Amino acid sequence: MYNLFGRTKEEVSRTPEQEKIVQVMELIKSTQVVMGNTKTKAKKIETYAGKLRELGMISAAEKEERNTELYMREVDIATHGYRRISFEKLKEHEQSLPEKFELRIDNIHDYKGSPPRSVLRKLATAKRREVFNSFSIISVQEKQEEKQILDTDPILVGQLEESRDYYYIDEWGSDISIKDILGEKK
Repeated sequence: MYNLFGRTKEEVSRTPEQEKIVQVMELIKSTQVVMGNTKTKAKKIETYAGKLRELGMISAAEKEERNTELYMREVDIATHGYRRISFEKLKEHEQSLPEKFELRIDNIHDYKGSPPRSVLRKLATAKRREVFNSFSIISVQEKQEEKQILDTDPILVGQLEESRDYYYIDEWGSDISIKDILGEKK
């Protein structure tokens, strides 16, 4: 039997903790379905690449194998909860900034600021998972030669060498946010 909100009597009587457990279980179940479908698709692509290789189409087979690897890595990234920021969305966001500002993307090796400890922990976790080839900091800067404002509030992202897209790891402060870039409401 359902109440006005489409929930069963059992669902209405759950405590908030029980509701969270149910939500987590549903997420795990849906992730298992996606992963099963993903492995099936990857296997089909590998078989296709093998047939191309058998027919002497080595370059085409290698391309399909690279695509399979990229696809599997992107699925792995998504299962860890990292959100994709397309290169096009970044450019679109940069166009929306006031004229005197631009987006700056620095490899973490070149970044001169100091992220908070919470961000460093998330960076360490992302490095341990070994899903990204590199990491960068995206920040909003004034358009001036070689001027970098160190007290901006940037976004930490991961990257794959095979892709122009970025993957959100964390942000700090309020100068730029993932919601701004993806056009979501705050």
